[in-house]
Amino acid sequence: MRSKFLTSKPEAGSGGRRYLPFAFTEQGIYMLMTVLRGELAVKQSKALIRMFKQMKDFVIENQDFIGAKELAQIAIQTNQNTKDIARLDRKIYTLATKEDLKKVMDNFIDPETYKHFLLMNGDKIEADIAYTKIYKSAKKSIYVIDNYIGLKTLELLRAARGKTQIIVFSDNVKNKDMLTKNILDDFRKDYPNIDLKLKIAGKKYHDRYVAIDYGTENEAFYLCGASSKDAGNKISSITKIEESSKDMYHMMFSGMLNNKDLKIY
Repeated sequence: MRSKFLTSKPEAGSGGRRYLPFAFTEQGIYMLMTVLRGELAVKQSKALIRMFKQMKDFVIENQDFIGAKELAQIAIQTNQNTKDIARLDRKIYTLATKEDLKKVMDNFIDPETYKHFLLMNGDKIEADIAYTKIYKSAKKSIYVIDNYIGLKTLELLRAARGKTQIIVFSDNVKNKDMLTKNILDDFRKDYPNIDLKLKIAGKKYHDRYVAIDYGTENEAFYLCGASSKDAGNKISSITKIEESSKDMYHMMFSGMLNNKDLKIY
């Protein structure tokens, strides 16, 4: 499908391209998937859909660096894409069979594509982006209670701002993805500027919790249904604690700050 947003026609005598180029658009891929046959065509369509998803995720993660004008243009284009796809849905019934439509919907709900989503305060969001948004909001400190930690746990914490104090409280329960000394040493070597400490959790926490800017006006607490390293593999959620309950969670974390350091082997 030709994209009308890529370029414009040059004035006569100015040289260059005389017509708009052909390029994939999101709704164009949607339509192609109902028409093209063959294993290679299906694989290419899936790959292109994932690419558009990754582009949207990139925009969300870096929205602080995008101006209001650009964000408005993106919003307009996204809205137009939604309308175009809705029109295609009505047309496709005359071009494709019910089996073709089922294949399209299967691609949109393929576990390989959507397995990394979770619910954050009731809204569907990509798991890594959810944790990135929480960690980026910290101005002073990030405290995490999670008994099942691994490299993914540390990788997500890289989203924290510089000089943010990070403490992970964990008993590092043995599992196939558990954090080892070699993994921790390599991480600290690669990211020496990250102020990361590990303390024992005390074997009394079942759920996972995150405290942002403990003891400050910006203090916030989150209840996490799954370990961050596993978030999105199964249906899980993250819920921000209501203001009326914050005192209880504040006391919970205050009693852990003097815990012994966690030894990683």
